[in-house]
Amino acid sequence: MKKTKMDIKQCYESSCNDKNKQNIYQNKDNTNSTKINKKIYPPDRVEIGRASWLILHTIAANYPNKPTEEEKQKYTSFFYAFSNLYPCHICKLDLLYTLKKHKFNCNNKIEFSKFIYNLHNKVNSDIVMTIIRLDEL
Repeated sequence: MKKTKMDIKQCYESSCNDKNKQNIYQNKDNTNSTKINKKIYPPDRVEIGRASWLILHTIAANYPNKPTEEEKQKYTSFFYAFSNLYPCHICKLDLLYTLKKHKFNCNNKIEFSKFIYNLHNKVNSDIVMTIIRLDEL
């Protein structure tokens, strides 16, 4: 499910905005939102994306080599919860579609890490960003 400029324009959540390109501190009805520290809240799609990848890659790096069934279940539950709660509905739908198409693999650290890197590269490809080769890491 490739994201296009049209998809991003259709996204109405504050998380889909780009702080550098528009005023994201207005409500859908063009009224000003409540006074909040606008330098940090709400984060835009770039900040959310970077933070998301940072946490997902960190979790993968710390994943056990031989996880127990309980650990596998905890990580699987986290990943599906993360996917369902992602603040951009377009990214959420794309992630859920990808999980359905490519089964989430957390059998061991190597497979889990590959899954996260392949997912990251799929998203990078969709939004026309650099692809990271696994052998370059």
